Amino acid sequence: MTKKKRSPKVSKLGPAKKRRLKDKSAGIGSSIAAASGSAAGTGGAAAFAKPLFPLRVGERVINPAALDPAMTPPGVGAQSGGDALRAGAVTPTIYPDSPLGLAIVQNYVAINFQTEEFGRFNKNIEALLAELRQSNEISGELRDQLVSELRAGREIISGPKPQRDLLDLLLVKPLKWLAEKSGTAIVSKLAADALGWLLKMIGAI
Repeated sequence: MTKKKRSPKVSKLGPAKKRRLKDKSAGIGSSIAAASGSAAGTGGAAAFAKPLFPLRVGERVINPAALDPAMTPPGVGAQSGGDALRAGAVTPTIYPDSPLGLAIVQNYVAINFQTEEFGRFNKNIEALLAELRQSNEISGELRDQLVSELRAGREIISGPKPQRDLLDLLLVKPLKWLAEKSGTAIVSKLAADALGWLLKMIGAI
């Protein structure tokens, strides 16, 4: 049996209906173009509010999506990275790639532990710390902060390369405050004497 060939279907849409479909397609295209232009004109909507690529801060790469503004201290931008550290006065120690290398410390002071100045300074600091522990003239929190900073400074100055900025931060400033404002004669005298020996050691006087 011979199969009959099917003739192609002829659209039965009238001229009016064809015009309506054409107008509708044109309208959709215009809407898409307008939306794209709006996004470009406003610099991107909310989806483009954050950088699309990781941020490089110092030697670290941070994904912006992982940053939580709620965990950022007041006054520090979530994407500021190491800005606070770079703005500080203390330069971090540079450690070597090998455990046999040497640490690089900027602006360090060479301390001779055999000098009279170091011996006197040590004795004054020991006596001062003992006096602070029993003093009631200074509030508990302030006293504990002073003691902790003086102990940290004492450890720093006993190291091979004590940085001058750290000595100023942890020893000079608290000793000067205690010498002027401790409220007790014995604490003021011990702090003033320790400060005098310290300044001689680091060449400040």
